[in-house]
Amino acid sequence: MAEHSHDSSATHRVTSSTLSAKRLGPDPLVADAVERSSGIGSSTVVWAANRQTERGSLELESLELVAAGDSPEQALFGRVLAERHSGIVIVARNGVTRTGGAAHIPCELVIAADRGGTVRAALGSSHTCMTTQSVQDAHGWLVDGCLRALRLPTLPEPTPVVDFTLAVWLDRLMATLVHSASTPTWRRCVADLHGLVTDVDPGCRNPEYLGRALRQATPSWPQLHRAAKLGAMHDVPAEWARWMDLAMFSRWCLGLLPDVQELRADLELLFPESIASRVHLVVEHARAGLPPIAAS
Repeated sequence: MAEHSHDSSATHRVTSSTLSAKRLGPDPLVADAVERSSGIGSSTVVWAANRQTERGSLELESLELVAAGDSPEQALFGRVLAERHSGIVIVARNGVTRTGGAAHIPCELVIAADRGGTVRAALGSSHTCMTTQSVQDAHGWLVDGCLRALRLPTLPEPTPVVDFTLAVWLDRLMATLVHSASTPTWRRCVADLHGLVTDVDPGCRNPEYLGRALRQATPSWPQLHRAAKLGAMHDVPAEWARWMDLAMFSRWCLGLLPDVQELRADLELLFPESIASRVHLVVEHARAGLPPIAAS
């Protein structure tokens, strides 16, 4: 697979559909994590929650510092909490720029998960009251990472693996365009399938054949995951791959690139219609029988 850097703008992504559950009001554990993290000079802080019983049946949770780092990957990935910990809280600092770019306000995204699989999310800053949401059907790799730190499974990823392979190819086409003095030829577009499809004649002008060949050559998600565990994927260190479950691994791979729909739209805008239409047909034949790609 081609080498790509993970999009840092997606670092704290929790999709809007996951925040549809009930509003809980300020969460003492979340508020405590934010306050304690403010004194630590790192952009990401990971806390372990310890459940304690005091005065009979009253249960309280205290926090224990696990790690701090310059990125969520550095602070969280590969970590597994001891069984004595009841949950995990991660505080990830970012910034919010006011309209017009006048001010940059420090902002925290907090994800908390317990061993029952309940996930809570909060977004706020030192200037606003953080209101916590109970998150259902949570997905997004930051949520995934909290669950994996507790050895819990993550939500299944429904995206077919061929969409990842297609995204790799389409991203190569965009990179070829950016680095070329002129618009790439169709022959060059076919050549960019190298490594994804074997023994394809660069002069092939049959989109149906190319689409079927790409689909047949695409490994399954489990096959890619096994390869990554052995260190065969540049963008997923082997230790991360072994720590991720299959669903988290799939989402991480998909997050390495823009989605297929976005890349197709860019190609239609920037490439001649004669080439863009062929690319479109290759994608359609590669995805034959699959549900339409959901709009971003």
